[in-house]
Amino acid sequence: MPLPQAIASMPESAWIVAPAESPSADAIGWLVRFHEDGENGRSFYSVRNLHHQELGLVDTHGRAWRFEPFEKEPNWLGSGSVSDGVSRILSPGSPVILTEKSLTEIETSL
Repeated sequence: MPLPQAIASMPESAWIVAPAESPSADAIGWLVRFHEDGENGRSFYSVRNLHHQELGLVDTHGRAWRFEPFEKEPNWLGSGSVSDGVSRILSPGSPVILTEKSLTEIETSL
């Protein structure tokens, strides 16, 4: 059986994440959309803290998973909008606001 090939994906867009109840407050994380190469490539959203550590994923169907320390598999949190998934991962129980940023802005925050 041949080994599976790695699939390349490039960041396509990024958002800063802030709490909805106080959007002018400090940001709580980042959301980065990746798209696989190719005509029929899939997309997914990487949910990250302010230090750019990936905490979870949201797919294009709105399914959200959080990575748990020392666990082999991520924890499925539910389905909904991308914003709902980000909220479940970064700020459980509290809605968030996503503000689009350029990819250069996320690079300079590293």
